[in-house]
Amino acid sequence: MKELAAQLLCALGMSKLGGRQRRGRLAILMFHGVEPKPLSPPCWHVLDAATLRRQLEYVRRTFSVLPLEDGLERMQRGTLPDNAAVITFDDGTQNLLTQAAPILRDLGLPAAVFLATGPMGSSEALWPDRLWLAFARTGRAEADLTSLGLGRRPLGDDAQRGAAYAAAVHRHQELPDGQRADRLAALLEALAADLADPGPFRLLSWDEAHRLTRDADVTLYPHTATHPILSRCPDEKVE
Repeated sequence: MKELAAQLLCALGMSKLGGRQRRGRLAILMFHGVEPKPLSPPCWHVLDAATLRRQLEYVRRTFSVLPLEDGLERMQRGTLPDNAAVITFDDGTQNLLTQAAPILRDLGLPAAVFLATGPMGSSEALWPDRLWLAFARTGRAEADLTSLGLGRRPLGDDAQRGAAYAAAVHRHQELPDGQRADRLAALLEALAADLADPGPFRLLSWDEAHRLTRDADVTLYPHTATHPILSRCPDEKVE
């Protein structure tokens, strides 16, 4: 949905309309991973580098892009410029260093990167990304998603795998945290894919994260340790 909204804005050229509607407001533009080419099967939260550059060129023309803390402080003081925006990247995958940072540097844009700190520097991918890897790599001809209320989904080609992944990950996000973990484990076991290599979802190490702040105008923030859906967690887990 986030990427679709950005693509529609670019296609429609809504800079003047945006200026009238966004006076005194702060837009938060949220991205995730960035790969050299589009992933196959499709992954809704990973952009290819050319698309990211095209979108950020539009953002630079259209918005007054601020560092996150500056934007929040100016919003509280009521001193935001028209069409104020902040650029953020969730999760902290390694490709932000190799793909996103050069684009941010070239365009002179600041960004906030939110790190899921638990698996940093390891070969463990976050749970939504393990799910994509399982759909991408499974040898199964179909996925049984009846426990999620999604029936049985064919996996005959990349489009079907991408659609099944998108439906499954969004349904997992709606579940209570403990139930999500149990359903995810069962589905990963059923898909029986090799998840040892995190591929495009390898997370930054701490050294790489600090290097990211030197390679571009990037500030680091926390994004939980294990990437649960906080609104689905009991209070004690959130604490």
